[in-house]
Amino acid sequence: MTAPPLLGLSIWCPPEDVAAEAAAAEQAGFDEVWLGEDFFDAGGIAAAALALSATRRITIGLGVLSAAVRHPALLAMELSALGRAYPGRLIAGIGLGDPEPLGVIGALPASPRALLREGVATVRALLRGERVGAAGGVALAYPAAVPVHIGAVGPRMLRLAGEAGEGTVLSTGTGPAYVEWARRHLAEGRGGDLSRHRVTLLTFIALADTVEAAYGAIRGPLAGLLAKPVFRSVVRYSGLGEEAERAAEGGPAAMEEALRPEWIDAFAVAGDPGACVARIAALHRAGADAVVLCPWGLAPASAARLGQEVLPEVRRRLGG
Repeated sequence: MTAPPLLGLSIWCPPEDVAAEAAAAEQAGFDEVWLGEDFFDAGGIAAAALALSATRRITIGLGVLSAAVRHPALLAMELSALGRAYPGRLIAGIGLGDPEPLGVIGALPASPRALLREGVATVRALLRGERVGAAGGVALAYPAAVPVHIGAVGPRMLRLAGEAGEGTVLSTGTGPAYVEWARRHLAEGRGGDLSRHRVTLLTFIALADTVEAAYGAIRGPLAGLLAKPVFRSVVRYSGLGEEAERAAEGGPAAMEEALRPEWIDAFAVAGDPGACVARIAALHRAGADAVVLCPWGLAPASAARLGQEVLPEVRRRLGG
């Protein structure tokens, strides 16, 4: 990794606060803001429009929209509208989504990879102005240049992301060992060359005055998330071995009891400013082209604090 990493901030807040939080992230000096679309939080497209309208230069990323619930033609229409209104400032992340809520609403596909492959191909073709479909097909009236990245976790989805996406969005909860492992599968899907394929990593961050305080703040919530089935691949390929898998399978209490400091470092960025900078640098060395910080337990002024205490030192150490 020679180029310095792009630095982003993940925003999770009520819809009425998105504009202000995005503006604060831009003011703090972040390169990007990323918005999720978890079931059943705020809609990602609407939130992206709010964030774009409240900012002037910062890139807005959607990580990620579910191909299982959004028809590719309608998704391309929405993305092209934002892409034309705010050229060069939108990244569309498309993935499957959490299988558990997809099952609850009856949207879990029989073949997730086939659905994602077809959906991404259709969206990208429409955004390029091409015609898709039978009987002459259809085309967007207003195509736009919006890069499409694929959200992927497991090995087969990562190979698909390398093959079919312009970049990949890696899940929160991933650390350096996972990033290195993921890049190998991305490279397989891309024929070995990742030079033009961006890898974006969303990482939990707990910033505190001391390392011990940060570990204490993140331990319980992090254990609860890692115990969810959707994080199984993240835990399996974290470099911690079978002990971590057994702890995750035992539920949140077992995972929290097992979370030693070195385990927290394998799944998150946590500590005082110096420790956080070191962890971000490690993620970049492992292969993350963009590191998106997901603040954990920080006050609404977290963007300002990260901008003052973490971003300048990351850029001093890594360039940019």
